[in-house]
Amino acid sequence: MILKMLAIAAVVAGLCYLLYRNGFLVLNTKRALVYIGSPRIGKNRNCLKATFSACNGSIRQFLRLKKACRYRFVLESDTTKGSVCVRIRGRGEAVELNAGNPSAVIETDAAGKCCVIVQFTRADGNYALRWEEDRSRSGLS
Repeated sequence: MILKMLAIAAVVAGLCYLLYRNGFLVLNTKRALVYIGSPRIGKNRNCLKATFSACNGSIRQFLRLKKACRYRFVLESDTTKGSVCVRIRGRGEAVELNAGNPSAVIETDAAGKCCVIVQFTRADGNYALRWEEDRSRSGLS
């Protein structure tokens, strides 16, 4: 009986990991009085955005993008208190976006993924992280 329960737990954990690595599961380790995130559908497909109050912690997720492409990420944040910081890991590189450094270009890995971590520090306000394919240096027009 115990072995059966351990096997089921291992299968569930493996499924959760696969969903996380493929961008379908978001890991939240935050506390907030109010947190309202917008779904990534329609015109917001290339955008992560939320409104929050008294938010501490982080959100971690993988984005599924085109394989081995360059993307320009732009952070728009309007915080009345605290700070919002976004860390993005692409193919062998990591950048941090904040109010002083709101944009960067990242290249996705061979699987077309990049990891996004949004870090909140006693923050009130809203943020939007938008991205689009960067064709300026890739030779595409």
